[in-house]
Amino acid sequence: MGRVGYVHEVSGDVRAAKRQCRPQERQGRRRFDPGRDLRTGADGKVVIKFETARSSRCQPNAVFRVDGYSFNVNNPKAGNSALSLLKARCGS
Repeated sequence: MGRVGYVHEVSGDVRAAKRQCRPQERQGRRRFDPGRDLRTGADGKVVIKFETARSSRCQPNAVFRVDGYSFNVNNPKAGNSALSLLKARCGS
């Protein structure tokens, strides 16, 4: 499964990490793939956008993960997604 979206806006402390790994560098305006946690710190906020143009935003002290995602522009009804809110304060 390839990249599914990108970090559209970021402010404050926002980090991305693979499951069970240490946080990586700040991911501002970077594409991400399934299985990556997006973590916001006490002053962090992030907006992510998907291939479908839908977006999700996380407020401070949140953890959000895209577990799976598929979208085919030629057959949008066949697409699906699996998202995990691991720590509150996210929304779409």
